[in-house]
Amino acid sequence: MGKKEFHYTTAGDGVEYSFKFEIQSLIGRSFFSKSPPLKNGYCNLGCGYRFLDDYVNSDFFQFNTLRTFLNKPKLNFNLDWELDMRFKIKCKNNFFEGIFLEHVIEHLKINDAIFLLKELFRILKPGGTLRISVPDLEKYISFYNKKKVHKKFLNWKNIPSEALWSLNHNFGHQSAYDFQLLSDLL
Repeated sequence: MGKKEFHYTTAGDGVEYSFKFEIQSLIGRSFFSKSPPLKNGYCNLGCGYRFLDDYVNSDFFQFNTLRTFLNKPKLNFNLDWELDMRFKIKCKNNFFEGIFLEHVIEHLKINDAIFLLKELFRILKPGGTLRISVPDLEKYISFYNKKKVHKKFLNWKNIPSEALWSLNHNFGHQSAYDFQLLSDLL
């Protein structure tokens, strides 16, 4: 099989976070950690480049203050709040009305995801909304077992195991979830 036949985008670093990532986390938590601003009471956690108006858009440390000082271009200029979700979140209890995570927790090891979920319930107001979106493991398994083919899987129709590989290794994914597992964790 040639490389062009293998439909990968980016391969993750396996099950370990990279050394560079750990150093960035340590520096960020030590020198750039702050509490979130209060906008309309909603947080877009792990936003990447998908910003939501009037939400507290947050993601991993970008060091934009340091970048400005060093006359370097900013990375993610719309971030309102920078943090490492694997550690205690610097935020008051019952702070947010709602928290939105779209394609975030699959980038964490399962134990880190469990810790994050506990933190989210701590900072979420009672009766608040937690919305989580992840790739659906059940759909990938159905495709692999040739039960159902969604158009997003057509790149992998000749080698279905590539879809499972992609789910578990592309984009830095560290874990996979179906409805039952995610429900049990919540």
